[in-house]
Amino acid sequence: MEIVAGITSRKNSASWTEIKNALELREGKGIDDKNLNLLLKKLVNYGFLEHVGREYIIPDPVVRRLFQT
Repeated sequence: MEIVAGITSRKNSASWTEIKNALELREGKGIDDKNLNLLLKKLVNYGFLEHVGREYIIPDPVVRRLFQT
């Protein structure tokens, strides 16, 4: 969530590739595509993220603000 919030603070949404690159940079190692897809799908299912077209957004402004600070 922190990664997506960081990207969406500069624009309204984050692509899968932006999320993957930011996460790998933060962790200092490669992230398996299948695992990233699973994690993003869970965040979407729980309502923390929305998948709109080819982008992800944090729909709740309170949650977005919480992770941006």
